[in-house]
Amino acid sequence: MDLFGREKARLLQAVKEDQVHDDPRLEYADYVEKKGQHDLARFIRIQCHREAIGDRYPSEEETSLQAHHPEWQYPFTQKIDEIPGLLTFVGPLCFRRGFADGATLMAAEFLRHARKLKKRHPLITEFAIFGVRQDLLETLKRPELRMARKLCLAPTDFIVPPDQSLTDADMPTIASCPHLSELRNLTIMSGMLNMRPITDVGATAFGATAKLPH
Repeated sequence: MDLFGREKARLLQAVKEDQVHDDPRLEYADYVEKKGQHDLARFIRIQCHREAIGDRYPSEEETSLQAHHPEWQYPFTQKIDEIPGLLTFVGPLCFRRGFADGATLMAAEFLRHARKLKKRHPLITEFAIFGVRQDLLETLKRPELRMARKLCLAPTDFIVPPDQSLTDADMPTIASCPHLSELRNLTIMSGMLNMRPITDVGATAFGATAKLPH
């Protein structure tokens, strides 16, 4: 690894180890700016400032920066909708204080890109995974779920037939997943009007246990 690569790795590790203070993030912003990534540096500083002052809504500049840099969503793609006077985008990654910390995606996408996702965005701790009914076992076997502190599992569509919904029969399988040891909040959605938040995560929260097949 070259000197610049080592410096980048050091700065990213500092951000990962201290997720409370902005100083490591701002130092990383200075680094990427020196490397010519002026928009990314600006984006990190804008988001850190917005968080510091308690502003919940992104500025027009923040939205524009993110919309014009689809590579920030790697390994995913984003759709951009341009309306006169308004620029919006839809991407699976949610950014906070300059770094992706949440992902909303289909189970097939998670299975396909989980390894790249962890490598490129190591600070993600919140996942909303849709379409898990058919891919539940494969999804739960992914070690990248160790990143999760908050997890939402849902069927493909908000309104689905009962045989495609997550049910109580799936709870022991979810509870026994060995990769959810750091999970603090779990939400099971079986439809738009049936959302079940479960904050006491663990086998005892579901009553029984079951092992994933190897």
